Amino acid sequence: MRLRRIAYCFIALAGLAVNLVSLIVAGAFTPSGILHYISEFSPFVLAVRLTIVILFALVGYLLLRYDHLLTTRKQAEERLRESEERFRSLTNDVLDSSAVGIFILDADFKVAWINRALERYFGLSRQHIIGKDKRTLIRENIKGIFEDGEGFAEKVFSTYDNNTYIENFECHVLASQGREERWLEHWSQPIRSGLYAGGRIEHYTDITARKRMEEALAESEEKYRTLAEAATEGITIIGVPDGEIKYANPACTQSVGYEDSEEMLGRNPLDFIAPEDREQVGKGLRELARGGLEKFEQTVRTLTKDGQTKSHELRAVRIQYQGEPAVLVTGRDVTEIRRLWEELNRQLLHDSLTGVYNRRYFNETIIQEIKRADRYEHHTSFVMGDMDGLKAVNDNFGHLVGDQILQGIAGVLERSVRAADMVIRYGGDEFLVVMPETPEDQAQAAASRIEQNLADWLTEQVKIGALQPDVLAQVGFSMGVASYQPGEERAVEEVIARADEAMYRAKQVKGRPLASA
Repeated sequence: MRLRRIAYCFIALAGLAVNLVSLIVAGAFTPSGILHYISEFSPFVLAVRLTIVILFALVGYLLLRYDHLLTTRKQAEERLRESEERFRSLTNDVLDSSAVGIFILDADFKVAWINRALERYFGLSRQHIIGKDKRTLIRENIKGIFEDGEGFAEKVFSTYDNNTYIENFECHVLASQGREERWLEHWSQPIRSGLYAGGRIEHYTDITARKRMEEALAESEEKYRTLAEAATEGITIIGVPDGEIKYANPACTQSVGYEDSEEMLGRNPLDFIAPEDREQVGKGLRELARGGLEKFEQTVRTLTKDGQTKSHELRAVRIQYQGEPAVLVTGRDVTEIRRLWEELNRQLLHDSLTGVYNRRYFNETIIQEIKRADRYEHHTSFVMGDMDGLKAVNDNFGHLVGDQILQGIAGVLERSVRAADMVIRYGGDEFLVVMPETPEDQAQAAASRIEQNLADWLTEQVKIGALQPDVLAQVGFSMGVASYQPGEERAVEEVIARADEAMYRAKQVKGRPLASA
């Protein structure tokens, strides 16, 4: 690329070189020679020679600009490709390998994505249903695979008509050519933010083993114990009224870190529930034992033997065990599912490089923040900051160093402001700090604190060898502050624009990296 640019510079100078050579050949490099040489040519010839010089220079300049545009575009395409690869890895390597069937629907309840487990459970092909209306698919393709197709359709359609609540029910898939009989548990909730805000995510978990176990329990306790021992879901039997654990299958003991069920027998089941959820679980189990509930279902935090916290979906019903009333609790470890869901949400709302909030999160939350400021008559201040010299750092030291500095700036910003403040990566090298309940003078003080902390961080990075000393001469950080006043008629975009203008004024004032709107 550097050789190509040098070639373009030679082209730009070629016109001048041609004329200089002609002067040398004509012996014009003396005062009398130059005057004689010029007198030999008409104004038209001189104009032509000058035009040639200008044209060569213009062609060289345009070629240099074209080369710069190509380089910039290639870098942007590379960053986009890396972002797309990260997203494909999340869907293909993580969600697509899950044993839980997943439907993701957009705001019009059209199918945005399904995983392979869902294809297998429903006997559907991903390529044939993505982009289609889920309601039409239920009527034409899905309803018929269930034992109670009408009941399934009614429950799911209700969630689309009122997409504000979590739905949970069981459904029985009938066997057919290319499709196994199985029981599925439907669990769905609205998507409240991100690209598919207003849509819905549906999980279908295979509970065939549990259902068959429950059916076997009605026939024979011995058959039940055999299935329970082999079940992948945790199964616990609690005595009534003493409330002690009478039985725990291997899956249950292993899920909470015990090697033998004997370690759990005779203990209170609440010993394995995190303190935050014990009261609610205890109340539900007592109501169930007294007959006040037919069943109790709850997702709770559980404690393992070594003190770690997990998440389990519990389902409890009343049974008879060895001729005495008891409570049967089945538990499914959903720790990994919850982690994946939280990670998906995090990636949708956070910048992948720096870890701070992204512009999508800002756009979704700022309206509510301004409404709150108006309601309680509080100022909301904005600190707009821009990293100076990012291009020079990338060109001279590489993009990894540029990314390292951007990550460092994000970390300094988060450490320099309050927990209630929002740090947002607003653009490529721009950051925005939203400071609720903060007048402009306090925001100015915070900006000064940020400036000092950034300088200290850069100096420290050089001291420990994380950055080269020459980097300091390339890097700067300019800031501008503006404040939104309660009841102000101007839109928040205008206030941010004022902070942006103040930031650019700061760039023009050497030695003064902070300006006020």
